[in-house]
Amino acid sequence: RAILERIEEHGGIEIVVWTEPFVYDAPVEEWPVVDCMVCFHSNGFPLEKAEAYVSLRSPLLINSLKEQWWLLDRRKVSMTLERVGVPAPRMLFVNRDAPDDPNFAWTPTEEGDFV
Repeated sequence: RAILERIEEHGGIEIVVWTEPFVYDAPVEEWPVVDCMVCFHSNGFPLEKAEAYVSLRSPLLINSLKEQWWLLDRRKVSMTLERVGVPAPRMLFVNRDAPDDPNFAWTPTEEGDFV
C-alpha cells in the first residue's frame, strides 16, 4: 500500500485497486481496462490470470509477472543472491521437480537439532 500511496502523492494518476474476490472470480475480460499495471503477488494470487489480462489488454507493467514466478523458486533466488555477492544464510533445498530421477534421490536424516 505504501508504494501506491507514494505514486498517488505525485498526482495525475488514478489508482484502481481491484478487490481479491473480483480478481479471483471475474474473468479477465471483465477486469477494468488500465494503461499501467502493478501486480503484487501473494499466496494464492492468480498469476496466470494476470498474465492472461496482460496478453489481452497490453498495459505497461511496472513489475514483471514473469519475474514473480521466478521469485517463487527459492533455489533461483538463492543462486542469484550468491552470484551477485549478497550475503545469505546457508540453505538446503529439496528438489521435488524430478522425484523419479535417480540423480535427485536423497533420504534425509533427521536428528534433534539438524536435518
